[in-house]
Order: sequence, then C-alpha cells, then structure tokens
Amino acid sequence: MKPDFLKYFLTACLIFFSFAAFAQMPYSPCGPSGGKRADVLGVDVKYSSPGSSAPAFTIPSGTKSISIYISSETGITSGGSDYAQGDEDFITVNAIIDLASNTSSGYVNYAKNTNTDGSGTNVYGWQRTPLGAFIPAAAKIGDATPDLNNVNFTISGNTLTIIQSFSGIHSSFYVQYLSPYNNSLNLLAPQVKALLHGAASANTDLSMPIPADADIIFISGKGTNSSYEDLNTTSGTEEGYSNLRFTIDLEKGTTNGFITLANGGSANRRSTYVVNNLSTAYSGDLVSSGVAVGNYTGKSTNAGAVGLYKPRIYVSGGNLVIKRDASYARDFDDAYVVEFYKRTGQGMSAEFVNSDIKTIPKGFSSQSGVTRTFTIPPGTNALYFTETGNAVNTDRESNENSLEAYAYIDLAAEKATGYFYQQVGLSLTERRDDNYAFKDVPLNNSSTRAHSNTAGFKGPYNYDISFSLSADKSQLTVTTKTGLANPDYQLLLSADYYGSKPDIAFGTPAVSFTKVDGSKIVKANVAVCNPGSGNSNGGMPVSFYQGDPAASATARLLYTGTFPQEIRAGECKNFVFDLDLSSFDNLNMNITIIINDDGSYAPGGMGHTVSAPFTLDQLANQHSTYQECYYGNNLVTQNTAVNNAPIVDPDPDKSSGATGSYNYRNVFNAGSTGAKIVDADLTIIDPDASNLFAATVTLTNTPDAGNEGLYLNGTLPAGISISGNNTNVVKLSGQASQSDYIAALKMLEYRNSNRSPNTAGRIITATVNDGTESGPASTTTIAILTSPRINVMGNAIDIADNSTTVSVTDGTSFGMAAAGVIAHTFSIHNTGTGVLSLTASPAVSVTGDGFSITKQPEQSSMIGGGSSDLVISFDPGTRQGGVYTAIVHILNNDPDAGRSDYTFTVSAAINNAPTVTDNSAAGYEDQPLALTAAVFASAYHDADGAA
Repeated sequence: MKPDFLKYFLTACLIFFSFAAFAQMPYSPCGPSGGKRADVLGVDVKYSSPGSSAPAFTIPSGTKSISIYISSETGITSGGSDYAQGDEDFITVNAIIDLASNTSSGYVNYAKNTNTDGSGTNVYGWQRTPLGAFIPAAAKIGDATPDLNNVNFTISGNTLTIIQSFSGIHSSFYVQYLSPYNNSLNLLAPQVKALLHGAASANTDLSMPIPADADIIFISGKGTNSSYEDLNTTSGTEEGYSNLRFTIDLEKGTTNGFITLANGGSANRRSTYVVNNLSTAYSGDLVSSGVAVGNYTGKSTNAGAVGLYKPRIYVSGGNLVIKRDASYARDFDDAYVVEFYKRTGQGMSAEFVNSDIKTIPKGFSSQSGVTRTFTIPPGTNALYFTETGNAVNTDRESNENSLEAYAYIDLAAEKATGYFYQQVGLSLTERRDDNYAFKDVPLNNSSTRAHSNTAGFKGPYNYDISFSLSADKSQLTVTTKTGLANPDYQLLLSADYYGSKPDIAFGTPAVSFTKVDGSKIVKANVAVCNPGSGNSNGGMPVSFYQGDPAASATARLLYTGTFPQEIRAGECKNFVFDLDLSSFDNLNMNITIIINDDGSYAPGGMGHTVSAPFTLDQLANQHSTYQECYYGNNLVTQNTAVNNAPIVDPDPDKSSGATGSYNYRNVFNAGSTGAKIVDADLTIIDPDASNLFAATVTLTNTPDAGNEGLYLNGTLPAGISISGNNTNVVKLSGQASQSDYIAALKMLEYRNSNRSPNTAGRIITATVNDGTESGPASTTTIAILTSPRINVMGNAIDIADNSTTVSVTDGTSFGMAAAGVIAHTFSIHNTGTGVLSLTASPAVSVTGDGFSITKQPEQSSMIGGGSSDLVISFDPGTRQGGVYTAIVHILNNDPDAGRSDYTFTVSAAINNAPTVTDNSAAGYEDQPLALTAAVFASAYHDADGAA
C-alpha cells in the first residue's frame, strides 16, 4: 500500500520545557553585544536649485532603512504692507524609508507665509505609505490644505530618487543609509552645548573632547537671530533662524552635512549648502572647502542681516571643534546636540521598527501645555522624537514663526537628550524666542527648560517641552508649552522607534529525533535560542517540511505549530514536537524546520507542496507580529534517523472491503471451522530490517468466552514457535525472515464453537517486533454470521419445502367438506444456528377466504432448536366454490443479514390439487436461511361428494 500524499494528514502535539545550559548560544549578526541603533553605512548629501532635476542617491548594499532630512529656503522678494521681504520661511522634510516593507513615514513642514488666511502653511505627516508616488491626500495627517509641497520617494534597483512637488526652492538633502546586519551603534555620553551671540572667543569657539572609543558623531544645531538692527525694514528680518546637521565618521575620516540660514525675504539673506565627504581634519571654513555645493554666494554680512553661516567643523587632537564666523556669531545664539556613537563590531537587533505621528492643530495650544501620547512598540529601546510646527497668524502675512524639537530618548535609562526651539518674533528690542539644548532629563514630566543640564538662550515666556514614560514603558506622553504663541501654532509630533528585535536561531545541537516505541510518532527535540538583543513573545510560528522549501518546490508541508513560551534575549529553550507520521512507510527522511514560518507558502495547507521555493528573508512578509532582525539562521535540515517499527498490513489491496491503513475484514459463519485473520496478500512493512523476532496476535473481545479463540491451522516455519494457541492471545517468537512470519500469520484463524454465537464483531490486533521495538498494531475485524433455518412440521413430521402434495399424516390435508371448522396444528422450528426472530405482530399470519390462525407462536425468538406452535383452520362454510387461497407470512427480522419476511401461498380449487408458491424476497435462495414451506390445503369436495 502506498500512502496518498495529497490527502494525508499530519498532526502534532507539543510538549515543551525551558533550559539554560543544554544548548550552545549560536552566533547572531545582531546579538545582545551589539548596539542600540543600526550602523550608518554611509551619508550622502546633495543640493538642488530651483527648477533643477530631482536628486538621485545610490543605496549601498546591506541597507535596511534610510533616514532622510531635507532643509530648504526661499523668500518673498517683493515688498508689501507688512514687509513681506522680512519673511524667513521654515521648509523642511523629515522621513525614514523601510526597505523591507517598501514604505516611508515622515512629515512635511512648509511655512512660506500665512497669506492672512493661513493658506501659506502646511504641516502634515504620514505613516507606512508605499514608495513610488507622492503622498496621497488620504494618507496625510495634519494640515495638508492647500497642498503646498509634497514628496515622492522612488526606488529603482539601488537608486533612490527624491522629488518635491514644489521645485522653486533651494534644498539641501541629507541621507543616511542604515544597516543592522554587520555592525551597530551604541550611544556614548552625548553633549549639549551653546554659543551665544558676541564677538569674543567664548561666542565663536567651541571645543569638546571626543570619547576615546567613539567612531561616529552626529551634530544637530539650531540658531536664532538676536539682533533687532534690521527690524521692520523693507528687506529686514523678524526672526531669522539657522539649521545645521552633520555626520562625522571618524573611521572613514569624512564629514557630511548641510547648513540652512533664513534671515529675511531677500536672496542675499538666505542660504543653504551641503558639504560632501570633507576631511575631518580640514580646519578651514566649510564654504571654502572645495566640497561645498549650494546657494551661498553674494550673501549679506551686515549686522542683523547676515545671510550666510560658514563655520569651521573639524577634529583636532581628540577634540571636536566648532568655530563660528564673526558675522554670524555677532547676531546668532546657537544650541547644539552632539551624539557620540561607538561601533560595536557586531550587528544588532535594534533597527528601525516603526514611526508614529501625532498632530496639534491650531487652536489647541495652551500656556499650560498640550499633551500627545505615543504607544511604544514592544522591544523598543530607543526613540528618536521630532516635533515641528509653524505659526498660522492671520493678521501678518509673513508671520509664520517656526518651532522645532528633537530628543533622543533612552528607554533603558529613562532620560531624554535634545533641543527645543521656538520663535515668536521680536517686539522692538524684546526677544520672544527660546533656543536651548537639554541633556539627561528624566522622563517624569520634568521641564527640559528648567533642568540643570540645559544650555542656550531662554527668553521670558517659558516655552517648554517635557516627557513622561509610563511605568511599563509602553507609552510616552509629550507635553508642549507654546506660551506666548497660544493658540496660533500648529504642531506635528513624530516618533521613530528603534527596537530590540529578537533573533531566534537554532541552538547547538539544533534538533534530534526520537520515536515513540511501537508507533509512528516521531519526537522532534528542537533547541532554539535568542542571540538577538530583543525578547521574543510566545506564539512565534515554526513549520516542518519533508524536503527543503528554500531549495525545492516539491517540499511538502508536514506541520505548523508555535513556540508557546517567550524566548528572552540571551536565552535558550527546548521544545518537543510530537509528529504523527502514520502516512509514511519509511520514517527515515530529511525534515526541514523553519523558525518564524507560518506555512502560508504551501497554499494547499498540510500535506501539500510549496508553490515555489522561498527565501528566508521573505519570512518578514508573512506577518508583522514576530519580526526578527535576521532570518538567515532560521532553517535547519536533518534526517530523522529513527528505527522503522515493523507493521503488519493484513490486506494491502483492500480486497476485503476494509478502509483505512493496515485493516482487514473477514466473516465467520457460526458452525464453520474457522476464519483467516489476514488476507492472502499480507505484507510486513519494515524498510530497515529483514528479520523479525516476534509477533503478538490478540483477540481483544470475547463475548463467547470459553468457546472462541485464535487457532494455528498448519505447521510453523522452522525457527518460529507459538504460545497461547486456542486462546485469545497468541505469541509467535524466534528470529526468522519476514517471509516466514508472513507464512506463520497466514496460518492463524479465528474459531467459535458456539452454534448461536454473540454476533458482535470481533477485533483482532497484530504486532510484530524487529528486535528493537514492536510496531503499531494492525486491525482485523471478524463479522459473526449465524444461519437460522425455518422448518415446519405437522404431527411431528417434516413438511417438505414447496410441497404440492397433501397428506393426512402430516396434517396438510383438511379432508372432505363437512360442517364446522377444520383445525390442524403445525410447529415452526429453528433447526439452524443463531437466533431466528419473529418480530412482527402477529409473528405468523394467514390471508385467504376460509383460512385463519387461531393460535399464535408461543415464542417470537427461537435459538437453534427452538419451536413454536400455530393452528391453521379452514372453514368451508365461508366459500361456495372457486379457488381457496391462503397466504402464510412467517415474519423474520434478522438484523445481521437484513432479510425480509418469508411468505408462501396455499391455493385450493374445486376438483384440483392444492399448490404452493414460494413468494420469498428476491435473492432469498442465496441466503443461508432456508424456508420449509408447508402445504396447508387439500382437495376440496362438495357436499354431494363430487370431486
């Protein structure tokens, strides 16, 4: 028999226990010794002038996510009633691309002017929007009307193209390529610094020591114009700002970044440029470096009207140095956040996990603060928070004052480091802005502005931002106080989560197989570990295949289950899956186990092949719940290498009508000599053993105990002996070939000496042993058939079947016509085996003019040898001629054979001999039950004696 592979069903039950020392922790490219943030493979910066083509960026191999920052500047160049040239727009785009899902999340802040109706500003965000098109209106969260600027991130091959719908602006693009696979970053002690306006070295020069093990530095800086000298002129400023962002890779010796300054509407007061792959040792100003590209020529240096910021940013003697040029330093207060990171030398689990967006529309700001709460995805260990906003005053066309905040939030340390920047504008000589950086502020709603580790300019209006972390670290609440700007600001808050993803991998040894003796249950003992840096929740799927689905489309899904326990970072656990391989003759096969696979690549489900080979990286697309940082260690293939327990197949071709595997059916007729327990084509299946050592055959039910058992009919092959002959358990023993044991089993029979046995089916099981174990049992079902026989006697004389001759001796002749009723008594006998049941009411009836039954049988059920009497009477007075007919029904209900009533007809006609016709059910003659039909009539004579 060959199993039907397309229909077989495999079940598995799961037992599990955890252990700490039984498996060796495997290597992971993102292990717990890795960092908290993905490594920066590279930084690319580009400048785009108004009307130029969209910039394109080459994505390095191994990139997992891309962080993008766009800073732009433009101005209103014509004057107006409120000095539109004093406009200093806040135009920025911040986004992150997840290459695994091919989506982007981010925000746009476009504040060109308010147009007295607020129509000159946008601030909106989006989450997980597909690449390749502008952000659709339905995906925008916040103020997106009218659509002043939009962004399209398109990736083709390894090329990223960034398109802005509004091309009439000068833009600097800053792109970081992030990868968690081969390396990772740990944050060292960050620094927050400030340089306030002035001409002394304390106002221009900043130097800070670089930690000895730092490999990469991120610099974020904001500046605000403190000067009122150019206030309210036709080309002057109300609240100029600067924006700075740099990455210094100490290992590569390169500096990349941009600077944007907006200090008025006229072109000579606005600039933006990028610096690409500048040597970290270069100590000149950035514009003169030879690698600066952008809009930076012909800019003003006048007091209050400076149009260019050209600092020196370099590394010298283990220090990071920032030196501001004199014109800029004279007017601007700057605040900096400097983050030092160390490359761990190992990949990590902490990669970009998700983004979230919250908005605060105009009219919802308040001096006491407005809160927004973020739900933190499980496993997150670091959160990069950004807030952006602009004023939407409707009484001043150019009054679109900017707000921005940034914070690195360490969830383990429960501290925040960043900056907060808000402009409301000068009122004559009075400043109404804040620009400060803060460090290690507790996440308990503490004021960042009032914290002791705060540096920068803080005006009198108490603008502030604070953070509060829930006790279970599942929620972060951000409170923004916009103070004087209430309620004319619209804000957007964004959080990028970097999580500690697990890396579930096979331990060492990965898997071992054992088998439950006497069955086809194979235990897969699977050792799994989490060498990643994040915890894995219980319920992660695991699938088993016959063959390798990553290499072959013929791989067949055997089972899909789950790991019911969580596997924490640095922990190993063992899980035991009980696999039912009953559909296979040979249990020695290659089984591939894949962690975090839900089996969906086999469209037909269990027992079906995969539609096509799939890569392990594709597992990330099956579901979002159990994400890992690395899938390359999720597969193992191993042969089961278990003993195949021998099994008896008593009827391989199913000729007996048995269904299912390893079953046989036969019939025992009561009174016969015996019934075979196996078919003639019996086989024994054992792919890895040619000899057998024992067999056990068991009659499992014996309702006729003492009369039935198993019996050897023949002489056993040499080397095989028997015990228990003629009992309900027969054992064969001795080392012999499979063919000899086949011959021996064919000699065993079921017997029962009871002539009226219990008709319940008998169940016989058979197992064989190969010297290692006994296999699963085969099953033979013996149907018990009995043969009841009806015999009718008159005057103790048998009446022949279908007799057409009447006799006075046996009472079948009713004699000459006479007055009164003629009654004769007959007996119904069961001369066969088994039970004859006469279950109708009446059990025997007669139909015909002149005939009647005056006595019913005394018994409705007769075992073999039982009898009942009946009296059939004939009253000639009821008829005056013609044919006298009686139809006699002996009503039998034999549930085993399903037989119908047995009937015959008796006819009597004047001057003719009586006849009997057998009207039994069709096919009756083929049944073991025989009917002896009595002739209950005789020739009838008229009263005058004429025949």
